[in-house]
Amino acid sequence: YQRRVHGGFDVSDDVQADVALGGADQLRASYNRLVYSESFKELKEAYIEKTLPEALKDLEMVLSHAGKSHFVGRRVSYADFKVWSVVDSNKRLDPDCLVGFPILSSWYRRVSLSPRIRSYLRSKQRPQHTNGPEAFFDSPTHPLALPQKE
Repeated sequence: YQRRVHGGFDVSDDVQADVALGGADQLRASYNRLVYSESFKELKEAYIEKTLPEALKDLEMVLSHAGKSHFVGRRVSYADFKVWSVVDSNKRLDPDCLVGFPILSSWYRRVSLSPRIRSYLRSKQRPQHTNGPEAFFDSPTHPLALPQKE
């Protein structure tokens, strides 16, 4: 709303952002259905082999269509942060999920290396678990073993 009232992006940027955000929302919903399911272990393989690659393919297509280094414009935007967050959660589930998606992989690496994201990743502000206690993956009740920080 603020951008529309006070400027910042043009209409085509708004459309591009809405498409990216829609893809992020769909992937987050699929991810949540998986990790909060009591059948997590049985569903995980199909998710990694079918659902996740289809969603990543769509996001890569959106990023490619943007023709830029980010989902909207030439700088990191709220759309990049939202997509990055859901991709990051999925990388915790399948660290190799971006193999085969060179544009999205390059974008993820670039956003991850941005100063504010790097600072966040190293800070205590980043939650230890990406999911709530009811989840069957990466939660306080089902923790993910992450590499120790140096």
